[in-house]
Amino acid sequence: MFGRSGTAIEFLTDWQIGDGLLRIVREARQQLTLVSPYNRHWGHLKREVEAAQRRGVAVAAYYRAEDPAHAPEYEGASITPVRMLHAKIYANEKVALVATMNLVETSAAYSREVGLLVRDPKLRREIDEYVQSLADAAGADQAAAPSSLVQQRPHPVRQWQPCRRLPILPRLSPFPVSALNAERPKSLTSAGHCAAVALAVTGGAVRTKSAIAAERNTRRGSAIRYAKSAASPITPQ
Repeated sequence: MFGRSGTAIEFLTDWQIGDGLLRIVREARQQLTLVSPYNRHWGHLKREVEAAQRRGVAVAAYYRAEDPAHAPEYEGASITPVRMLHAKIYANEKVALVATMNLVETSAAYSREVGLLVRDPKLRREIDEYVQSLADAAGADQAAAPSSLVQQRPHPVRQWQPCRRLPILPRLSPFPVSALNAERPKSLTSAGHCAAVALAVTGGAVRTKSAIAAERNTRRGSAIRYAKSAASPITPQ
């Protein structure tokens, strides 16, 4: 096929992985299996896979179910989500490539990768059996939760959203401690509440460091005097 064609198992590195992958796709005549958790198929690879489909090759692709955005897109191909997938296997009916490379162009062009090119019939059958086990597990997962595989994510992705509906707070008294202890409005995030308090304390004005330090000292002295007066007993008039 390529490389040392008589070798049952061949060790490939770096650029040889991408070259071996493309040759596997080109020489497929019956079936093509692409197992990769993350997929961003580049132009050359996509053209080769689509050419294989036009030759009548049955294409089966597997991707990580927790990341549906990385699913490959080929019309007429079998696309299967597999939970917690991390394996990378690329095979036709004769040869299999078990490698570290995802089907992402940056991995093929820049990453340091290794892989084993397998021609040994016994090992090829074991690889096929493993791929079939992935398909069986995916079918069981879909039968158990047919609504959406996205809902099965063990680690949901949190997306940042800007603070909205920020209420206008009145200018605070000379003792902003009350504002910090005030209950946060339900419509605000904690970050939004802090921002509102900061704007209310400063009046929305931009101040220099020296002005901030002077104001802090003034408020500290006022707070001490206020605490002493509050602690002293009130004498009836």
